[in-house]
Amino acid sequence: MNRRPPLRRRHFLAGTVSAAIAVTAGCTSSGEDDDTNGSDDDNATDDDADAEDTNPSAADDAGTGENETDDEELDEDDGLEVAGRSYDVDGYDTEAYDGTDVPLVPVADAHDWFGADDVHFVDTRGQSQFAERRIDGAVSSPADDGLEDDPIDDWSRDKVLVTYCDCPHSIAARRSVSLLEDGFENVFILEGGLEAWADNDYPVAGGSAD
Repeated sequence: MNRRPPLRRRHFLAGTVSAAIAVTAGCTSSGEDDDTNGSDDDNATDDDADAEDTNPSAADDAGTGENETDDEELDEDDGLEVAGRSYDVDGYDTEAYDGTDVPLVPVADAHDWFGADDVHFVDTRGQSQFAERRIDGAVSSPADDGLEDDPIDDWSRDKVLVTYCDCPHSIAARRSVSLLEDGFENVFILEGGLEAWADNDYPVAGGSAD
């Protein structure tokens, strides 16, 4: 439980005592001023009543404005726009490597992204495995840091990258973290890896693709 600092509590007590003294002084002097200042007191009372009538509506207006702002913020779409649709990627599970969490894209969502201009699939295994079987259209960029002349090097850093391996995640996680460190902003790991993709009869290529 948070406690107010002692200094603020002393200010509060001092203010309470001052207010009590002021009220007492007002009560003792009001009888002396009844005959001379009665009309002024009436005017002050009327003014106070007018202020009370006015302030609640102003407070209501202010409250309504705050609610409208909150509603606007709640209505904002915080999802990632991929292949013309918005995805709540903050709700994805993650795979951790070297202290960094990388989101796992469900295989069905990854298939939705397949073929989009702003999405690239990245095979993080060895090149012999890549040649044997891979996701159709994927590029080879082995963990941890890709090839010497890696095809990813010239890509825009705002592209969406989907990495995968057979493990199903450990090798892809290593390459994903190095891609994030290289400045890529939207890196995902294919949940379930290549096997999950193939099990759903999604497009594969390579020597053993059939």
